Amino acid sequence: MQQLVWRFLLLQEQDIIQLEVEPRPDWEAFTELAERFCLQFKLQKLSVCLGADRAQLRFNTGSGEFLLYYESLCDALWIEAFIGQNKKQLTDLYDLISDILRREC
Repeated sequence: MQQLVWRFLLLQEQDIIQLEVEPRPDWEAFTELAERFCLQFKLQKLSVCLGADRAQLRFNTGSGEFLLYYESLCDALWIEAFIGQNKKQLTDLYDLISDILRREC
């Protein structure tokens, strides 16, 4: 299994975390990408939904729920807080992921 290289950018003004991953995922590999994302960052996978142009992973950190989106038309990955969550929880998620990445390097 090829190792994935993750890069995260917290865009507070847009209330999202932008993701880049190498190698770039393709549409058919989103389910595997979602599994690996949850395993690497110790997140609880709640559901994976595949649509015509967009896929999403709903996951839980223990302190909040979030959605990881993949838009195939523009080849974009991002995370948003699930309905009812707040900006602080998104910042906490970013800090959690950043801490895990620092420890792995």
